[in-house]
Amino acid sequence: MVIAAGACDVPAPPGAPERQAAKLLPAELCTKVRAALAELEEKASVAVDGKGGAVVPQLLWLELGAERRGQVGSSVAHDAACRSGGPGRDQEIIIRNEAGRVLSQRTISTGVDMSGLLAD
Repeated sequence: MVIAAGACDVPAPPGAPERQAAKLLPAELCTKVRAALAELEEKASVAVDGKGGAVVPQLLWLELGAERRGQVGSSVAHDAACRSGGPGRDQEIIIRNEAGRVLSQRTISTGVDMSGLLAD
């Protein structure tokens, strides 16, 4: 049996909105990721769908080193997480070439660990 949670007037636990907001990706990160992807879209004919998918010209993909490919994948994953408006989570990405062949398919964690920023 499925019971709609909205049908019950159960108050949220104390601090629930704050905990949810703390899990959201920082707006500054989302802005930087979107700007980097917009530059790739403009200058390198990369297309990003905002849902974890991207089309990258195969020659460009092959010219990128492993580290740079990883950065592109991470940016695509974080962009999808930012656009979803939800908390950081594991995001599947699929990067294809212009003919639709899969160049990279993996799951990337988009959770942001802020503990290093808070430590003295």
